Amino acid sequence: MSARPSTRPPDVPPTPDRDGTPVAHPAGALLTGPLARAHLRPGIEVLWRGTGELQLGSDPRSAVRVDGLAPAETRWLGAAGSRPLAATARRHGVTPDRALELLEVLHRAGAVVDPPPVADDPEITAPGGGGGDLAALSSVDADGWGSRVLRRRAARTVAVLGLGRTGAGIAAGLASAGVGRLVLGDARPVQATDVGATGHRLRDVGVARQDAVAETVAQLSPATHVRTSSAERLRQADVVVLVEHRAADTARAGRLVGADVAHLSVVLHEAGVTVGPFVDPGRTPCLRCVDLHRRDDDPRWPTMAVQLRQGTSGAEESATASVGAGLATAQVLARLDGLPVRTAGASLEVLWPDAVPRIRQWQPHASCGCHCVP
Repeated sequence: MSARPSTRPPDVPPTPDRDGTPVAHPAGALLTGPLARAHLRPGIEVLWRGTGELQLGSDPRSAVRVDGLAPAETRWLGAAGSRPLAATARRHGVTPDRALELLEVLHRAGAVVDPPPVADDPEITAPGGGGGDLAALSSVDADGWGSRVLRRRAARTVAVLGLGRTGAGIAAGLASAGVGRLVLGDARPVQATDVGATGHRLRDVGVARQDAVAETVAQLSPATHVRTSSAERLRQADVVVLVEHRAADTARAGRLVGADVAHLSVVLHEAGVTVGPFVDPGRTPCLRCVDLHRRDDDPRWPTMAVQLRQGTSGAEESATASVGAGLATAQVLARLDGLPVRTAGASLEVLWPDAVPRIRQWQPHASCGCHCVP
């Protein structure tokens, strides 16, 4: 089954083809909205499948396949680029009525979007105006304009505490994704073992980690505002990322719960990293819940945890630090963008050498008292 805009019955929603490719069906009534100024969704690819048949997009979750097109219609859609579609229909020999019919179909399928929004929100801070992220963001944004997401990110504040290889990678990833304000906390000097693809440079050795990362962010994304950590700035952050070694500091995390500050735990181990849980205070399991579950599994865990927390900062293996930084960045961005956070009530465990994340679910612990116990 495929879409034939001129022959399908009205008001049939897009449905998947047998091979899983989404298919557009025509709308019955005219849509409200300025279709005369509508665009193809930013970043969408127009792919030729055969005579009279196009596919818009390559992501199986959002791609739209349309057939029954005349040669002029195929040329029109294929040459659209970033211009309003209606403006170029006539020059390709597509009548206004037919153009409007096709625009309605593609609008309902999410391949065509209304004109870009007026930029009343903060300016985009991501490098290059966020062009590297725009196509992906546009595919999941309800309005089809990833620029809306980038402007919302520009108004957000994220704190990153712990700036070795993994934490430095998280800070850089958030800045490049357009987060407007970063709060950095780690005054320890950069060690030679902190140097790496996601971490610091050789010239940073001996410099305070937070200062080295601030310089990296300034070079990467000059519009991002960077401040050093303070108790007040942590309370005002939208998300705090806690990057630690061996075992999470549940006391510090508990203070964030008390201040109603969302936070993500990232813990580096001997040969791996655990990302999560993401704690939404009062609504998802906290780090003390996790600690209590571990005590239930191993009565000696509290004794070992104390020793682990007292240990010095450890090395961060290159591959798992890179994967951990990417996963943590994605979790934070999901929260900022209003999308489901996969690590809310769960952890992603990344072990060397394969570095393939494995998910582990967590439940509220009845003895915790973090207010999310049913």
